[in-house]
Amino acid sequence: MLRLLALTCLTCALHSTPAVAQLEEDVGVQGSTEVSGAVDPTTASKWWLGGYWRHLWIPPYMTEPFFDRAPSVVNNGFGLVATYRTDDSLNVQFGVGFMPYEFRGTFLADGNDLEDTELVDSDLEFLHLTGSLLWDIEFHHTIALEIGVGLDIGVLLGEMRRNEAFLDATSGTFRDCVRAGVPDEIGPNLKPYCDVPQNGQATDPADREGEHYDVEEDRVPPVMLFPMVPQVALRVQPFKHLVIKAEFGFGVVQMWAGLSLHASFGLFEAGPSEVFVAPDDEAAVMGRVLGKVVEAGTDAPIAGATVSVQARALSPLSTLDDGRFVVDRLDAGSVRFEVQHPEYAPGNCQVEIPPTGGDAAVTCYLTPKARVGAISGQIKDDRGGPVSVAIDVTGPRNHTLTSDETGVFASVDLPAGTYRLRVDAEGFLLQVVEVEVEAHETAMPQIILLPKPKKSLVKLKKKEIVITQQINFKSSSAEILGNSEPLMREIADVMLRNPHIELVEIQGHTDTTGPRSFNMKLSQDRAESVVRWLVGAGVEESRMQAKGYGPDHPIRPNNTPGNRAKNRRVQFIIRRQSVTME
Repeated sequence: MLRLLALTCLTCALHSTPAVAQLEEDVGVQGSTEVSGAVDPTTASKWWLGGYWRHLWIPPYMTEPFFDRAPSVVNNGFGLVATYRTDDSLNVQFGVGFMPYEFRGTFLADGNDLEDTELVDSDLEFLHLTGSLLWDIEFHHTIALEIGVGLDIGVLLGEMRRNEAFLDATSGTFRDCVRAGVPDEIGPNLKPYCDVPQNGQATDPADREGEHYDVEEDRVPPVMLFPMVPQVALRVQPFKHLVIKAEFGFGVVQMWAGLSLHASFGLFEAGPSEVFVAPDDEAAVMGRVLGKVVEAGTDAPIAGATVSVQARALSPLSTLDDGRFVVDRLDAGSVRFEVQHPEYAPGNCQVEIPPTGGDAAVTCYLTPKARVGAISGQIKDDRGGPVSVAIDVTGPRNHTLTSDETGVFASVDLPAGTYRLRVDAEGFLLQVVEVEVEAHETAMPQIILLPKPKKSLVKLKKKEIVITQQINFKSSSAEILGNSEPLMREIADVMLRNPHIELVEIQGHTDTTGPRSFNMKLSQDRAESVVRWLVGAGVEESRMQAKGYGPDHPIRPNNTPGNRAKNRRVQFIIRRQSVTME
């Protein structure tokens, strides 16, 4: 089985691939002195580290020149790759990877008799280093096609074992021969599959050119070198320091496709504190742009703006915290930049590189978008029906809305900030909802109104808001149970409708069961829990004060279960109000 060596080579190939600086204040000065320890401002964001996953397969047409029969070989591998992006759209990649070549199947060398079929079992693994050169074809500052070549070198681990195989006439599949002559003759033509050597010479050694019974293939090379031409990747860069690639590679005996994720070293790099400007001499034929992006009208620097060079196959830049960016190695002539930022309208700027090269300064101005948002919500009753009602809106811009017949309401072009929506519908408890409006975002509150009860559980008296039903808490906890929500909504309604009540002491009380220290803490926690609930319902926190009294102020003797239940209570004592009630 000399041609099995072709399979060995076939199954061992694998390939994996996967400006900034603090500028000189006087950018027009030429020939400044080199500063010790200065760093090239173009190095930031050029190095990328990625991880990849590859799906490899060997198509049938690659095996047909060597074998009349061969199984499909499919494996998955992974690895790491580091990429250096040059200024000339060339990407240099170095990587380390792993790919298993595990398979089991029948092989018949091209032109051989059927009885020479063998079963091959491989658990080979390829550990390798890779180097690649890829050139960019940029369609957009976030999308590019990379095309190039690569080379792999690595070591093979594991082993490949061979075994004579016979055709089972019953199942129509090939099975391992146990040893020569077993089975002696089987199959439609009664051919002796298990004892005829590949070359027909009975004197051949049993582990070489003749019969093979559980023999390790010793011709697998320990070190292998493979080219990969071509190598193609579609690169998408959704964020400044993140790249996603969909990749494909073709080799002499294999193909692969996969995905990889890359992060830029520039995310962790700091720009240099000083810059060396080359002297103006005959060799200085290239130019450099020292740019800055600022807000129109205020000249405030804009950080994180994306700067793209038009008509140049250069990766986009991102401005520093002071709004500055650097682009070097530019030919003389006009250079135009496109600038984008989520909070500003897109802009552009242009600068002229002198014929003699050197530095050129440019300031790019962006106009801020209106920093406004919107509110779009719906009001329903507790049964899901729409409620049409006027809504008082207070916040950075005070105004009134009205929900339509479907309960929907909306307000646009609102300055960013916190807004309170007051909904007072006839027959329903008053409700105040707080929403946060962010620039370029829409807040979408859903407001559910509860009908006023036929018999109120809350009464407003001169010095107290009296509740005729106690707030229920989880046992030994400050968690308010859901069955107390209607009562809590009534309490909030009274507080919201009576703004003259300036301060209410919300008191927590317990019975004498358990340690006093525990009861003191529990009563305080429950009072604070009620305050938090009411704040969430729109009551100003400044109007409430939580105080836990534990078992110190019982209203009944703690001698019966009923009396102890009455002592476990929350009271709302009015401490200050602007209007004296009769």
